[in-house]
Amino acid sequence: MAISFPSTSVNNDVSFFLDFEGMLPRDQAAFYREDLLVFRDKTDKTTVSVADNGGGFLQALNSNQLYTGNGGYLSTTYNSALQLGTNPYTIEFIFLIPASRASITESILSVGATAASNNWEIGIDNLGRPFFIHGTTTETATSETITDDILQHIAIVRTGTGSNETKMYLNGVAVRTFTDATDYNYTEGLNIGSGRTGSGATQVYFKNVRVSTVARYTEDFTAPSSFLYVAVGDTYSYLDKVYKWSGVKWFDRSKYNASIPGEFRNYLNVTASANTTALDLRSANFFELDLVGGVDTEVVFENEALTQSFFVQVDVNPVFEGWAPIDEVSYANESFSVAPQETVPRGVSFKPDGTKMYICGVGGTGRVYEYNLSTPWLISSASYSGLSFSHTGQDTLMYGITFKPDGTKMYLNGASSAIVYEYNLSTPWLISSASYSGFNFSTSTQDTVSFGIIFKIDGSKMYMVGANADRVFEYNLSTPWLISSASYSGLSFSVAGEDGTPISITFKSDGTKMYLSGVDNLRVYEYNLSTPWLISSASYSGLSFSVAGEDTGIRNITFKPDGAKMYMVGQANSRVFEYDTSVPITASVTWPSNITWSTGAPPSITGTTLIEFYKYNGTWHGNVITENL
Repeated sequence: MAISFPSTSVNNDVSFFLDFEGMLPRDQAAFYREDLLVFRDKTDKTTVSVADNGGGFLQALNSNQLYTGNGGYLSTTYNSALQLGTNPYTIEFIFLIPASRASITESILSVGATAASNNWEIGIDNLGRPFFIHGTTTETATSETITDDILQHIAIVRTGTGSNETKMYLNGVAVRTFTDATDYNYTEGLNIGSGRTGSGATQVYFKNVRVSTVARYTEDFTAPSSFLYVAVGDTYSYLDKVYKWSGVKWFDRSKYNASIPGEFRNYLNVTASANTTALDLRSANFFELDLVGGVDTEVVFENEALTQSFFVQVDVNPVFEGWAPIDEVSYANESFSVAPQETVPRGVSFKPDGTKMYICGVGGTGRVYEYNLSTPWLISSASYSGLSFSHTGQDTLMYGITFKPDGTKMYLNGASSAIVYEYNLSTPWLISSASYSGFNFSTSTQDTVSFGIIFKIDGSKMYMVGANADRVFEYNLSTPWLISSASYSGLSFSVAGEDGTPISITFKSDGTKMYLSGVDNLRVYEYNLSTPWLISSASYSGLSFSVAGEDTGIRNITFKPDGAKMYMVGQANSRVFEYDTSVPITASVTWPSNITWSTGAPPSITGTTLIEFYKYNGTWHGNVITENL
């Protein structure tokens, strides 16, 4: 099968092409330091060097753009290909102007010479309109203006030596038509990011600059998002191979000698291992090192040369672990109103996959309501399913609701009767299929004001919090999930020191932590259990979290099974509120000990960190790049 390589026909009639993916440092390594930086015209007719007037700043961006501003700009050396004479031409570039720029007249692209009758300049006036100066005459767009913070395309096109008709295009639309008979016989290079004398440098992000010796556009067109040029050294990936353009043909790059300096100007992605991660310095000069949360690594350099330079971009991909300390919880700014169904909600429970939610309460309806979540666990995506179940035959006021993990059983805690009732669901998780099993269990002997209930994950234990005694009571079930087999274990734990009106409890999935919501202080409290699921081994952690900002009537709380989310149903606003309860687990990296760091110590890796390494007189140096590439 034939391979469709990029066609070199795009090179026809191009006299100058600058693409900021094509930045070639002088030392043939990926070194974007200003003192080493060289931008090369991809046609290989002109070498572009850095000019930095007035301490300005040039910054290469990872979006393949170059920022010029505060006096910094690029200037090229002269080449006869830049001299347009009286021929047709197309001068075009893709750029972005930041909205933060001052509303003044500024130049963007020009001939690097004093204003005269034989050169040109392109810029933007104080109204945001593009203008073109040919010789000493200025042509300005009639009304069209540049849109800030969006890539724009400007093209100046002269059709020929006959009529000399010339058009200015902004994003493919002609915004000015004029006659340009100028003989462009200058002998200077270009200024990119400033006016003809290097003054008036603007704040601009360049993506491409192209000058052609033909009229590329003669009528309105769809503006390109980038320009194409196939230059010597460009590569093209196809299947598992990389091909390189030699200027004559595409060669299979795998046949090149890796030991030849400058040959492998590669990017290589490396996933850190739990032990040692080796960077083969023959294979690439830009490494992206992925750190996975919780996986620490020691980096070593392999196949070092006497003098070398390369970049390492370290990306920490944190793993978010649930069950964060309760005082690190944060409100997710997500909530959902259940008021149309239940005005006084007291209990909330979820299907383990987060696609369904259930509400019970004491608002006089005597029903459990089922809701669907179009996005699992995103409470704002909830909607009422239209399905409900009446429990008025048992108790009209239900304070607690929980389910067997497979959805075949539901349990409700009756506030009036201090009885826990068991229900069967003939279709798991379908509330309208529920029916009273006839089984129940009274907790009134322990507390006549019983509120929240919860089960151990295997159904062998049940826990109830009572607001009369301010205690959590533990019950054993001789037959898991059969409420009539329950019996009081004789074990309990006082929470009176934290809140005088405890109203609901829940546990971490491994039974090592308990969480309690309290009405008096509108807080959620965290407890540790030294023996999982043994309530008498509980102790207050000293940590709590206030929900007063969301609702002044805190009621039932529950967690996502992995502990990454907490939900609270509030009576005052009749809403369910969502909270984030996960913390990022990161990773560490250890570098070779023979590196001299510019800051005196290895960097602390957080997020994305770009590090420049270079070997000078046999010593490795490391420097964190704070600017964006």
